Amino acid sequence: MKHQSFIALAVSLLALAVATASPSMAGTTFPYHNPGFNAEMATTAGSVAEAFNKLGYKSSWHRDSRGNPHLVLKNPPAAAKEVAIFFDDCGPHGCEDITFYANFGPSSKATLERINNWNHIGSKTRSKAFISSNGGNPVGLSHTVSFFGRHDEKKIGLSAGLFILEIKLFSHNYLGHK
Repeated sequence: MKHQSFIALAVSLLALAVATASPSMAGTTFPYHNPGFNAEMATTAGSVAEAFNKLGYKSSWHRDSRGNPHLVLKNPPAAAKEVAIFFDDCGPHGCEDITFYANFGPSSKATLERINNWNHIGSKTRSKAFISSNGGNPVGLSHTVSFFGRHDEKKIGLSAGLFILEIKLFSHNYLGHK
């Protein structure tokens, strides 16, 4: 009897919670519901390209298979073979997610121990290093930032500059490039 009463009480409370929550949630728009529709939480590929340009890195413009912008630096820093910037969750005001990516190609110096040391929380790096299983096990770095808005040019520039710095640090300290 106690078990049935408990179940009945739980079902009643759940029904009450749903009934009270539904009207107040009906008009709520969550920022992730319509990606790129909020100019305060989306940035353009042009803003990111300009940030890299101010750092001395020109970029070429592309589109991915979904039509989102994709930048590739024409003059990648340090030992990086390719530096690309990918954009996701795009809409009319720009994109909410920016992923910085650097490909160093295969390296015998990139051991799992070195990769783990880079990724360790104590290293204070923002990017994550990895060894890919594609095409000869290239080594790479990636770093995703989200929700920079139309007025966040300084933050975009800072993130771009930090990624360039981390490419140089990783290349020198973990891959042995000068």
